[in-house]
Amino acid sequence: MKELDLSKLLVWLSVPVFAMHNLEEAMGMEMWAEQVLSSDVASLYKTLPFSLAVTILWIAYLSIVLWHTRRPSRVSTLIFLLVFSALFSNGIFHVLANALGGQSIPGFYSAVFLVIPLGCFLLFHAYSAQWLRRSLLGPVVLTGAILQIPVAALAIYVSNHMLRI
Repeated sequence: MKELDLSKLLVWLSVPVFAMHNLEEAMGMEMWAEQVLSSDVASLYKTLPFSLAVTILWIAYLSIVLWHTRRPSRVSTLIFLLVFSALFSNGIFHVLANALGGQSIPGFYSAVFLVIPLGCFLLFHAYSAQWLRRSLLGPVVLTGAILQIPVAALAIYVSNHMLRI
């Protein structure tokens, strides 16, 4: 398989992986939130608004993948790696939360069997294929990991607000 083909395949594989991870999260997040979070915070994680939030995030992700695969550039590569790193770090968060909290968090299984394996392979490929200067790949992944928290919180806030209107 040519390198360009492998690159596009890995990028496009991340789209259904993200969708399956979101679906697993959405199916169990409300019940998990009610058991683990304070009632004020848990109220933000009702199934319908949470499903809307992850759908908004998935559509944004798909848009970035379309842009990156149709018009590859340094900027599209950087943006794709940032948002993919957010997904990858979210998967790692699920595993850590499960290990430290002692109970399964929604999204754990898709994180273990889909998100993290694809993330390791894709990020190794990005490093090997020099999608960015190698000195930038680590900071980009770290930045994506940090940005996932406010971006996810914003999506949850917006979806809850949209459904109240």
